[in-house]
Amino acid sequence: MKFEDWKVQKLINESLSISSLKNRGEKIKERIEKDEANDFTKIYVLPDFDTFERENEPLQQSILFTDKSIRTFRFNYTTKGDLYSVDFWKPTSKHKSDITMYVKDPDMEDIYYLVPQIAKNPTKNINIEALLAKRPQPQSVRESQIFETKKIDVKIEDSKPEKEIVNPIVKKAEKDIEDYDFSDPDTIFEDLKTYINMVIKGQQPSLLVTGSPGVGKTFLITKQLKDAGLESGKDYIHVKGRSTAAGMFITLWENNGKIIVFDDCDSVFQSADAVNILKGALDSYSAREISWLVGKPLKTATGQSVPKTFEFTGKVIFISNLPQKKIDDAIKSRSFVLEVALTPENMIRKMKKDLPNILPEVPLFMRETALSFIERIAKKTADLELNMRTLIKAIKIVDEVDDLAVAERLIVQQCSYK
Repeated sequence: MKFEDWKVQKLINESLSISSLKNRGEKIKERIEKDEANDFTKIYVLPDFDTFERENEPLQQSILFTDKSIRTFRFNYTTKGDLYSVDFWKPTSKHKSDITMYVKDPDMEDIYYLVPQIAKNPTKNINIEALLAKRPQPQSVRESQIFETKKIDVKIEDSKPEKEIVNPIVKKAEKDIEDYDFSDPDTIFEDLKTYINMVIKGQQPSLLVTGSPGVGKTFLITKQLKDAGLESGKDYIHVKGRSTAAGMFITLWENNGKIIVFDDCDSVFQSADAVNILKGALDSYSAREISWLVGKPLKTATGQSVPKTFEFTGKVIFISNLPQKKIDDAIKSRSFVLEVALTPENMIRKMKKDLPNILPEVPLFMRETALSFIERIAKKTADLELNMRTLIKAIKIVDEVDDLAVAERLIVQQCSYK
């Protein structure tokens, strides 16, 4: 570990733990919700316990809160556990907070009152004294009318840019990720559409699509075939799952003349016989001779005999989650090859772009909340499976579970792998 990483790690270890931040967040939530002076009847503690720095400020750790109206604020603590600042976002803001309230030796009862009032309209021109003067008297002193608000040291400024500090222990462990050649999401899917159309038109009889799982390879390919007016079963078939060399040979013979999509059949790359069959099927000639000259004669599931040799005139699209580097060069040289692999950052970009079309029956606010959960969790775990299936799971969870703390736990459970 580099010295700078060790130093940051030491500061983080000595400061508030994630569990203590969660506990503190729940107490703040309960305290604000029960205050008669505000209309925050339901507050959510979001899983955004970031550690960050801002110019001329100490290292801070944050607890993020929001309500259903997207009134969002964040309590920021020093590594000693003292409240240092509170950030506020307007409902239309997406990233950087709009204003920051700096506090010194705060009276927390005043803070619990002020924060919801400021969150209603977070601007720099807020009169703190006027707000405190309107603060209702606690029930316990209403009869005697003896109640004075302490003057607290508060300063409100435009929020400064912040630099996120990543805990070295939870830096994303991108296992085998270096095997992929990452793609630009703005162009790679357009390229894939071009190759699919060339296969449909017969300009190229084979296409090998590789890359990381869950990025949308299968969805785009099947959609493109349907959009071209092709009928499943008649013009093309979709074969998914484990296959043997014999099973692949039978499938090619039974569906000769069609477009055959082999999806997630990576097991065939472990068989020399299957690789040789695939070489023939993926070749660049319009008609290719394929042979089965090993073992017993083959028969279909209905008992029909399969010839040992036949001329294959169909087209093949092979979809694999393996990195292109791990596929036989002889197979790659025989067809169009495209690797569809996205970095975590680009995967998030694609999720944002596709979000309007994913589970449209779920309100957009819920889908956006699910995506924000994924973004935050991805910063803090090495085990998040970051793909479109992750997003669909997260949306379903957020749509079903009202308590966002529970939703966070379920998303981590369902979208992680060991």
